[in-house]
Amino acid sequence: MSVRAVLAVTVISCLPALRGSTMILADAGTDVLLPCNVQHQGGFNLLDVTINWERPDTIVCSFYHGSRQLEHQDERFRGRTQLFPNKFSKGNASLLLQRVNLADTGNYSCNAVLWANTQLTVHTMFLQVTAQMQTLSRGALSTEKPKVPMASASNESPLHMIYQLL
Repeated sequence: MSVRAVLAVTVISCLPALRGSTMILADAGTDVLLPCNVQHQGGFNLLDVTINWERPDTIVCSFYHGSRQLEHQDERFRGRTQLFPNKFSKGNASLLLQRVNLADTGNYSCNAVLWANTQLTVHTMFLQVTAQMQTLSRGALSTEKPKVPMASASNESPLHMIYQLL
């Protein structure tokens, strides 16, 4: 007989979302696209592009001098971020954040200049990451949806049966 525990956690960050920012919701373990669009300005040169994705006091992802600048990236985000240089000329400076976790919850800002001699564009957003329901069975963790037992003929309530599983 397997032992099951059901974990359902929703984390509510203590940090308020920035005024006027966008709220983005994601489940832990999934990939999320953080949008950042800049008005198209015409002639494009990849060497003119400067994009900095940041959290307060943290560099999430940087791109300038025609390439990503990994030496400045916070190690918590290494191997989990992706920009789309083939979309920069269309004004797209969005960031794909992969395998989000609860610690990724918080304020993000995109600071982008995609064309020479243009103003900095700043977009802010709040990412809310919530834990998935998880089933623990004999030490193995899975993200399958737990099956809630139905009441039996003995008139036990489903809630009572869940407590028996724990």
